[in-house]
Amino acid sequence: MKRNSGKETFTHLFALALIAIMAIGTISCGQSKEEKMREQAQQDSLMRARQDSIKQAQEDSIALKVRNDSIMKAKEDSTKKAVFTAGMVDAYKNKLTQLSASYQSSWTGYFLFDITGDGQPELWTKSGSSMADLMLHVYTYKDSGMKEIYEEEAGHTSYSRGSNYVLAISAWPGDEEYRVEKIRNHNGRLSSTLMDPLPMSPDGWPQTKEPVIKFHSVSDLGPVNQLLK
Repeated sequence: MKRNSGKETFTHLFALALIAIMAIGTISCGQSKEEKMREQAQQDSLMRARQDSIKQAQEDSIALKVRNDSIMKAKEDSTKKAVFTAGMVDAYKNKLTQLSASYQSSWTGYFLFDITGDGQPELWTKSGSSMADLMLHVYTYKDSGMKEIYEEEAGHTSYSRGSNYVLAISAWPGDEEYRVEKIRNHNGRLSSTLMDPLPMSPDGWPQTKEPVIKFHSVSDLGPVNQLLK
């Protein structure tokens, strides 16, 4: 009986030792799996950070290129505009110099007004040797040079400036009514439309909300030179 008891005790101890070894192995395996998961998580995090860094560098490079291209284009546009404006000013001054040499009457003059809406003013001239033969000419300037885009009789006529149009108010001696025309731009071409009669002021001249245009002397090139500033 004692011998069997010793054998059972040994078997029991051996079983306990085996269970302990298995438990330790299980814990060890669990710890190894957790460590692998942590290492994988760290690698994934580093990979995402690297990818984000590369993506950000690419975006910064693209943004820098866009900015540099924008700056370069702005400089080119500014240079082109300066060259264009200088050509326009020379062309307008040449026309005014010709008018100054050809007409000495006080009725001859000019003003600047952008009626085509391209950001560059047109040259409006009124010239003639007397009130009877006064003519209004409108010139615009393109890359190819200056060209005339409108003309009409200008005797006994005043002009008022609208936002994108010009009113021509005229009356010859003996006329019972004034003639009011609106000059507007249509695809680069100017045309005039007859308007209804305007209310009269106490001094007998049509009342308009648009300011009357003042003509400069053709010998005064100051307003044209101001276009360069």
